[in-house]
Amino acid sequence: MSSDTLEKIAIMSLETSVVVRADYNPKELSFDKKATWTDDSSGTNTDFPSLQFTAGAAMTVSVELLFDAYESDDRDVRPAINGLLSLALIDDSLKRPPMVKVVWGSSNIIGSGQFTGVVESVTTKYTMFTSDGVPCRATATVSIKQAEEVSVNASSHDGGSEKLTTKVYNSPSDITDADREAILAVNPDFKEENTTFPYVGRASSGK
Repeated sequence: MSSDTLEKIAIMSLETSVVVRADYNPKELSFDKKATWTDDSSGTNTDFPSLQFTAGAAMTVSVELLFDAYESDDRDVRPAINGLLSLALIDDSLKRPPMVKVVWGSSNIIGSGQFTGVVESVTTKYTMFTSDGVPCRATATVSIKQAEEVSVNASSHDGGSEKLTTKVYNSPSDITDADREAILAVNPDFKEENTTFPYVGRASSGK
């Protein structure tokens, strides 16, 4: 499904077929961005210490998604919730949860660029049930940590020492020559002109 056709907010997997669309748009989105600073006053006699920048931290978006299956044929909201939970579970082929993108119509929720990352937490509350106990309405609070590159240490799964890296490319200009070599090693048929962006490239970065 094209992101341009999604009028309700959705969380889409960039690496599997899972798309979870809320039945109602949220009232608010919460953004959390931190920068790490350390005290660099070196013991000098001052009320206001000198600070040294250490590193930026990944931005986190939190949103409450609303699901309502009361008017549907099966009146069961669990398929949508299970799809959402699957984005925080290990995918067998990836050896980790998939990377995701937050989609709301054709807009970018952080102004410039796509918000891509990984699902950090999902908290679900069923708020209405049918007479036979089937949950038909639910809210799910989802926290997504921004990332354009993730990796998994294969040694933790199969005894190997290879590091598997996944990176999101929002346009052809993001792909360096080294990236292109790594992508072609995994996907020999890769061509920028035939690729829909954002594109997720997977490569081995060796030991």
